[in-house]
Amino acid sequence: MNFLKKKKKIITGLQIGNSWLTVVQLDISKGKKEVINIVKKDIKSLSVDKISKAIKDISKDIKIDSSSLTISVPYYFVTTRTLELPSVNPKEIKDMVDLQIGKQTPYNSEDVISNYQIVDIGTIEGYSRVFLAIVHKDIVQRQLDILEKAGLATDKVGLSSEGLLKWSQTIYKEVSEDKPHILIDIGYNNSDFEIILRGKLIFSKTISVGAVNFKNDKEQALDKLNKAINHFIYDYQNAVINQDIEKGVVTGASLVVDSLDRKILEEKLGFDIEVKNQFDDISIKEDIKDDAKEDVFDLSLVGIFGLIFGYKSLDINFLPHELVIEKEVKERAKDIYVAGVLLVLIPIFISGIFLERTYNKRVYLEKLKSKLTEVKNEANKLEKKIEKIKLIKKESNIKSVSLNLLFEIYNSISPEIYLISISYDGEEKVTMRGTSSVMSQVFNFVDKLEKSEYFKNVETKYANVKKTDKGEVVDFEIICTVELNQQKS
Repeated sequence: MNFLKKKKKIITGLQIGNSWLTVVQLDISKGKKEVINIVKKDIKSLSVDKISKAIKDISKDIKIDSSSLTISVPYYFVTTRTLELPSVNPKEIKDMVDLQIGKQTPYNSEDVISNYQIVDIGTIEGYSRVFLAIVHKDIVQRQLDILEKAGLATDKVGLSSEGLLKWSQTIYKEVSEDKPHILIDIGYNNSDFEIILRGKLIFSKTISVGAVNFKNDKEQALDKLNKAINHFIYDYQNAVINQDIEKGVVTGASLVVDSLDRKILEEKLGFDIEVKNQFDDISIKEDIKDDAKEDVFDLSLVGIFGLIFGYKSLDINFLPHELVIEKEVKERAKDIYVAGVLLVLIPIFISGIFLERTYNKRVYLEKLKSKLTEVKNEANKLEKKIEKIKLIKKESNIKSVSLNLLFEIYNSISPEIYLISISYDGEEKVTMRGTSSVMSQVFNFVDKLEKSEYFKNVETKYANVKKTDKGEVVDFEIICTVELNQQKS
């Protein structure tokens, strides 16, 4: 009988990068973990709405369940720091980390989301080592908004660097080691370098060398990779007082990994290296295995693999604080609702036994109404709290308008243009004045602004050529209006 069949438990990992959307699904309902779907889509030229539609179409095809979905934030979006703090008291460490957040990034603390782990206590007498990860709220909010437009939600926003750690623990069954080792994950445009000690991530950095570079010039890319690894190790040894690295693992995009020579790497780095294909020791459904490997040969899925294989034990979650509160309130509302229902049902059950002897129907009905009123009052109070949270979230989004505008202008401008001033009237009008060495770049800038989802009615007020000591330059002024609907997202 179908209704007696055990429901499948599918965990989905989804990553929205600068160039690619990747989705991986893991089936854990058969007593073993098996990858059953791998999807890759080029999103380099897609708008937010089109990315959402792509996710919605994928979800229809492979049935993504929001209750077991985690977003993987790519490591190149995140700032990480290893801190040595003068305390072994967890509460004092938390206060110290809060003070450090503003110092480690150019943003205000309210504009970022941070997570940290105490990776070692007593590294030096009275000191603790902390691994801190910081991401701008706009990056996480953009991914959550894309997900919401696709009809999905999540309560886990993980870091792909932690995914790399979890992948290593899944493949090598590592819990802890007393000596640090290096993990290298080669992605499409970038690569992630990590130092692992006793099963914890203690140092991490990203470099702009990836499969794209190896496609263009393998020898040059390999030389750059070797130099970057040595520089990373030097940074680690300066930042963290610990033992030398004795071994490492290189994994990631098959295009690169399958062409690396382990012996050459060991000679250049001076310690043991294992070159590991990202699909080795990963159970993949037979009818998708060959096509999936060929489709993603220039991408790394290692971070997503780790996040879904270690789904229940993830330590870092970049879910915004207001959503965490909203989730907690909803869970409390459910608890109160269940308690209210039990409060009503238990007296009903007891009263039903003795109804004929002790109560008449009228008294019983009045008591039932009274209990229902109590439950309704509690539910109304919770509704008001949820409305307050929504209002706080709305106000918080409005504050980020100016930062979003600057970010969009930065993405649209070319090196030939120098902006002298940017003025925003706080409502909808933006005025930009500047100079350019080439007239065509001014029109190219205007064209990019017109295509942006953040601006409309883009107009060049003037663009005049004038002579200077260094040659001719173009003075210009551009005015446009802000698409407020985009800013509120």
